[in-house]
Amino acid sequence: MGYDGLRKLADELNTRLLLSLETEFFKFRDGIRFPTRILFDEMYKGGPFITSRRGSRGWNRTKTITTYTDYMFFSVETDVIYK
Repeated sequence: MGYDGLRKLADELNTRLLLSLETEFFKFRDGIRFPTRILFDEMYKGGPFITSRRGSRGWNRTKTITTYTDYMFFSVETDVIYK
């Protein structure tokens, strides 16, 4: 379900859609930072349906945590030939 689908669900529930995305970059190599963790959170707050069942806490529909640990670094070399 893409963003349009999430907005449609929020509209059907008469709630506010709150999306958050956090990315951590704690892996360093050759002056470049690489992601080590990504957190995506989908929350719905407000509206009679959510409030009656979850109160002011809202409904945390999905929380996805992706962790990157086993990086494989390699070199790519190319030759340029001018004619």
